[in-house]
Amino acid sequence: MKKTFTAANDSSEQRQKSNILFALCFLAYTFSYFGRYNYSTCVDSMTEAGLLDKSFGGIISAAYLIFYGAGQFINGRLGVRVSPKLMVAIGLLGSGCSNLLMGSMSNKYVFLVLWAANGFFNSMLWSPIIRVFTDWMTQSQRLKAGANVSLTIPVGMTLSYSISALMLDIANWRAVFIACGSLLCIGGAIWIIGISGLKPYIKTMSERNSELIKPNLTSDGDKTTKPSLTLKLFFGTGIVFIAIIALFNGSLKDAVLSWAPTYLQDTYNFNDAQASLVSTLLPLFSVAGPYVAIFIDKHIFKNEVATSGVMFAVAGISLVAVVLLKGSMPLVAVALLALSMCCMWAVNTMILTFVPYRFGGLGISSAVTGTLNCTAYISASSCTVLYGSMAKSQNWSATVLVWTAFAICGAIACFGLAALWKKFRPENE
Repeated sequence: MKKTFTAANDSSEQRQKSNILFALCFLAYTFSYFGRYNYSTCVDSMTEAGLLDKSFGGIISAAYLIFYGAGQFINGRLGVRVSPKLMVAIGLLGSGCSNLLMGSMSNKYVFLVLWAANGFFNSMLWSPIIRVFTDWMTQSQRLKAGANVSLTIPVGMTLSYSISALMLDIANWRAVFIACGSLLCIGGAIWIIGISGLKPYIKTMSERNSELIKPNLTSDGDKTTKPSLTLKLFFGTGIVFIAIIALFNGSLKDAVLSWAPTYLQDTYNFNDAQASLVSTLLPLFSVAGPYVAIFIDKHIFKNEVATSGVMFAVAGISLVAVVLLKGSMPLVAVALLALSMCCMWAVNTMILTFVPYRFGGLGISSAVTGTLNCTAYISASSCTVLYGSMAKSQNWSATVLVWTAFAICGAIACFGLAALWKKFRPENE
């Protein structure tokens, strides 16, 4: 006999089911990192084997970025109508199969197609997970989930690089893709089995939250039957303001993380081991950012944009200090860069998790976070190219000044838009 989960059940059982659901989401998003960074660790070995040249290797990397960014936009909208259960499963299994095939093939054009597909499959995870938090959890539970899910970043990145390094050490580049692909498929299987065991809880929470969803209005005032992110909502609820902030956040978050180790190598003569250690430590230190931002937002500002403005300002001050060091005090420079990254992850949590939460009542949290993530990713990709061009000329002072300018502009934009966001944003339930 099937057990029915109802609101009358003990709250401890509800918390238990919610914790299991969060654990599955945490595991799924952590596993997704196995299929993101392994190519970068293998490209040199693939080039040495004569399967790629550096130019085509860069094209494959670009294809991943393009399909991942476009996929955020597309899958965010699909996530409004397609069940997260299905989307996360397809994302993990699709990425797993792409990686397994990468480890089995030898044609560079096949590599290109497979890694582009992997980018799209990887983009199928974040938006559905945000929908899981908004549709299948209570407000207090989703606040905790929004904070704790940020831990997937350092955990996923550290495990991904560690597994890749181990496979390269004991075997070869093919073993890296096969190991990572196998883990992704295992993650997909765990997700399917785990989520199937939560059907009564999910059904109850879906029905409860679906009753709270407000219908969208068409231009003539009629109610629409399906939630959607329309232009009217994009401009009328302040999402456009968050998109502007996402551009500044994207210009700093991933780009600085990518180039900070190179900056330290060129400016402070860090060796490869020291630079690699910094690459590992920066995400670990960044974990504190979301928790600090959530505390500040809850107890002081109660405004995601104002909170983001403070984070941008602190990041700007940190980067100004890096410029003023002028190549002295390397440990202080590392600490300041870590602080700036901490702030950018804080902004990332505000705009990609807590802002979309506000649109759960409209049934479009998935579409909102997908759109904002796509915006941030376009900015990150463009700025990574810009910083790379500046780095080639060894003009690191100018590069860090550009980072500083983006942080200051982000702070100005946030403080200028905070009041408007407060006026137009949907209120939490």
